[in-house]
Amino acid sequence: MILLLPFVLLLWLPFMILRLALKLVVGLIVLPIVAVVMLVGLLVGGIALVAAILVPLIPLLMLAFVVWVVWRITTGSTRALTQV
Repeated sequence: MILLLPFVLLLWLPFMILRLALKLVVGLIVLPIVAVVMLVGLLVGGIALVAAILVPLIPLLMLAFVVWVVWRITTGSTRALTQV
């Protein structure tokens, strides 16, 4: 059995080197694609998170705008009366 070890290594080693080379090539091709897809996913998730936080605040922002407009109208009319 020990005498067959060099022959086994001669037959086994090229296939292991080929396997390693193929894994490296596939890794170099697939890893950038996975990284780009991951970044796009994170960007979409971030946009969804911001939208989920800001969309419920829209009615409050509209109410604040109406209050601001009413405040500007009422204070503007009193200014016009005081400057006459």
